[in-house]
Amino acid sequence: MSEPVVAKVWWEAPHQGMLERFLAPSDVVAFGRGAGCAIRIGHAPVYLENVP
Repeated sequence: MSEPVVAKVWWEAPHQGMLERFLAPSDVVAFGRGAGCAIRIGHAPVYLENVP
């Protein structure tokens, strides 16, 4: 039996358009800038050397 969907997250991914993910109550999803994150936000595909 599948769990009900309680939330939807959508974001604009670089070079991929809009992505979305549906979440159930028991889902644990990492989000952030890291490559291992399921939901990547603030991603900069080109490393900027001049950022303090």
